[in-house]
Amino acid sequence: AVLQRRALLDAMKGDLRDLAECVALTGCRPGDPAAMVRKDYDARTGSVTFGTKTGNRTIPVSPAAKALFDRLAEGKKPGAKLFTNAGNPWTPQAWAPLVKAAAHKAGFPPETVLYVLRHGWITDAIIGGLDVVTVARLTGTSLEMISKTYGHLVQGTTRDKLATMEFV
Repeated sequence: AVLQRRALLDAMKGDLRDLAECVALTGCRPGDPAAMVRKDYDARTGSVTFGTKTGNRTIPVSPAAKALFDRLAEGKKPGAKLFTNAGNPWTPQAWAPLVKAAAHKAGFPPETVLYVLRHGWITDAIIGGLDVVTVARLTGTSLEMISKTYGHLVQGTTRDKLATMEFV
């Protein structure tokens, strides 16, 4: 799955790659980085604030995500967009055809959308052992949605962990 995401990212260039990489590295919705401004990133604490459909949430980021944000934040004023499309704001209508073209180039199905990178992050976070409460908080989704969409993964991870524990 990681190799597939890398192949998709490698088929993207420039501003689209930056936007997609943010989704892949944080599990955010594609609209989250599109709405970000420079002041939403705190390099000192290594955290970002996403203003989402569920409200603002501030989350820590991985070293790879921090490197992306550091690069994009350099020299920008607090109110400047962090992610842009050749200097213009990103919109779903702007990124969708570019993602389709990159997906085609990478040999992915034509229905591939930017959201697959969010799903990949959530899947890997759960399989990697991150608890679902933390996954829900980091991605701005509910435990109910995690359970509904990724419940089978949670069951498998739970089963694997239970097999390593002794209760009596």
